[in-house]
Amino acid sequence: MKIATLLASALLSAAATAHAGVIDSTGHPGTVGSFGEPHTATYGQTFSLAGNHVLNAFSLYLTGEVFAPVHFKAYVYEWNGLHATGNALYSSGAQSFGGAGPGSAKEFAFNTGSLSLVDGKTYVAFLSTTGLFDGVLSTARMPVAPNDAIAGGSFVYMNNGSVFDWLTNTTWNARAHDVWFKASYDAGSAADVPLPATLPLLGAGLLALGLVRRRKG
Repeated sequence: MKIATLLASALLSAAATAHAGVIDSTGHPGTVGSFGEPHTATYGQTFSLAGNHVLNAFSLYLTGEVFAPVHFKAYVYEWNGLHATGNALYSSGAQSFGGAGPGSAKEFAFNTGSLSLVDGKTYVAFLSTTGLFDGVLSTARMPVAPNDAIAGGSFVYMNNGSVFDWLTNTTWNARAHDVWFKASYDAGSAADVPLPATLPLLGAGLLALGLVRRRKG
């Protein structure tokens, strides 16, 4: 019975992890700039996931030497093909980038707290310095990935300066390539995850084993 219990635990664990996914477009050379104060205040990446998913975390990267720290926040919004739309689905606390040496980049990772995403919709994850200007002009660069590194996604940016509302009512600029972006997600909620075909068979086997043990007793 102990062996069967251990097998059940292993299969349940496999069911939980088999539906996890990762987006990762990092590791390619090249950068784009300049992100920061005072004009090009917003850099981001659009993406979508087939099926209903739960976004657990995402990362964006900055690189380059900076004159002074670049202050920003991270956000996730729905994307309507032209600009961010609706209210923020996720926003981070204030972050600061103090520069990175040649050939290196700093990862900024954000835990979204199991953010539910809807099948058929596109989203944008971005960094924005808007609202965090300190009067010191300074810009950074963002590492880029090749075209179609993220299926259906693209690098998008906005010269919105200190006007945050432009992000949801004005068309952003877009490039054919992507930027370095990581995301980890799970397929739907626990109730939506189908069990492997072996689990019902195992359940029937455990039930039969229990009946046999009871008869012997």
